[in-house]
Amino acid sequence: MPRFHPVVLGVIASLFLTTPATAQSFGVSLGAHTTGAAGGAASIGLEYRAAPHALRGDWTGGWLVAARTNDLGDAWLGLGYGLQHPLGGGWHVEGSFAAGLYHAGATAMGHPLEFRTQIGLGYALGERTHLVLSVEHLSNGGLGAINPGTNVVSLGLRHAF
Repeated sequence: MPRFHPVVLGVIASLFLTTPATAQSFGVSLGAHTTGAAGGAASIGLEYRAAPHALRGDWTGGWLVAARTNDLGDAWLGLGYGLQHPLGGGWHVEGSFAAGLYHAGATAMGHPLEFRTQIGLGYALGERTHLVLSVEHLSNGGLGAINPGTNVVSLGLRHAF
């Protein structure tokens, strides 16, 4: 039976039950760790993105809060910044960087501070709902004695409010 960290599951539940008035979007994703320390583990992720602001050209950006846990009991919760660019025909590309705290279940990552980099390709299913395929890398950036890192491929659904 999968062991998802109870704190992250509590955050997931609270985010579904309350929607901040300033929320731009909220997403949930299911994924798999493809390489690294947690290779083969199933995971669930959440991401809240604040209202974006216009940047240069068609790019938009904004602050985000993200969480991910896996069936090994590992959990990560971070704060970062995300970018998005429309490609046309309902498609967009996105990327983000976030720093966060890591709780080791069965997977030692070498340090409690872990950094997430993510890139994704999204498609609009409607005016406010997007399907997003993403790849993320979690690493301590050499802060710890070990830095095994892990990669996650996930498919998510994001809804704007």
